[in-house]
Amino acid sequence: MQTQALQSLALLIIFVGFIGAILPMLPGPPLIWVGAFVWALADGFQRVGAPALIILFVLMALATASDLAMSAAFAKQSGASWKTILASVLGGIGGAAVLAEIPVIGSIFGAVIGSVLAVVAVEYAMRRDRAAALKASKAYLMGCVVSQLVDVGLSALMILIFAWQAFWK
Repeated sequence: MQTQALQSLALLIIFVGFIGAILPMLPGPPLIWVGAFVWALADGFQRVGAPALIILFVLMALATASDLAMSAAFAKQSGASWKTILASVLGGIGGAAVLAEIPVIGSIFGAVIGSVLAVVAVEYAMRRDRAAALKASKAYLMGCVVSQLVDVGLSALMILIFAWQAFWK
């Protein structure tokens, strides 16, 4: 019975991880990996073994790196400085906190709005050029969108690999 409870918990963690891949405020791929590990542990590593967990870990690392690198790379390509990128992260956290009272979507919209406003504000303060500030914010937002799509794709791949090992192998 304990095995079933742990496996149910693992599936819940994986589900929350996939939601986290879609919603930018939860660490989706790491949660999926933790869920797969909990499942493997509960199953005595019979169906989901070390090779599968290593592959899932690599995919998790790729997803996490893409999250960090893509929005920064897109913003950098538009000429944004590291100060702008740091401000966007802090703005996203602040925006998410401000709108956190609105269930689920509040923190998402808050993070997006806070990040974009921070990019515009810092770029405008540094360059005194509204067009360049807007260009940097558009590039940052595009990087976030592309990063989120990669995150969702890699998370779906992680879940498919896990399901193949856990249920269809």
